Amino acid sequence: EPGKGNAYVLAGDFHDIRFGDTTVDAVYINCLDHALDIDKIVKEVWRILKPGGVFIVDIVYGFEEGFLVGDHDCMHWPTARGFAALLADTGGFDLAEFRDLTEMGSAQWTQAQLIKPSESAGYSRPPPSTLTTISSVNERP
Repeated sequence: EPGKGNAYVLAGDFHDIRFGDTTVDAVYINCLDHALDIDKIVKEVWRILKPGGVFIVDIVYGFEEGFLVGDHDCMHWPTARGFAALLADTGGFDLAEFRDLTEMGSAQWTQAQLIKPSESAGYSRPPPSTLTTISSVNERP
C-alpha cells in the first residue's frame, strides 16, 4: 500500500526528481492526470533513466473512452493509447507494451511500458522543442 511506510514509494515532486543522471533502471508513475507540467516530468524521467531503462505509466482512460475529469485532474486526453503514443513519440521512448488494466481490477486504467533506447542504438535525446506538443493534451474538448 502506498504511503510513508512503503519503501518502494518515493515521496517528492515528480517535476524535480532527486536522482542523478542515468542512475535508475525503472520509473513507475500512476498519476500523470494530476501533473502540472507533463513536459518537465517526461524530461526528468528521461534524465534519470539509464539507457534501456523502463518508464511504466498507468494512464486513465480518455474522454473519448468515457472517463470524466475529476476535481483534482489537471490533464485530459482523447484516448489512453493515444496519450501513451504521444508520450513515447515526443519523449523519445519506444512504446514496448500497452495493456488495459480493467481485467486486473483497475477499471478505466491502462498501462504503457516505454523504453529509453540504449546508447548502442545510436539514439540521442530529441531536442527539447519537440516536447512542446504534449502541452496540447491539457486542452479540454
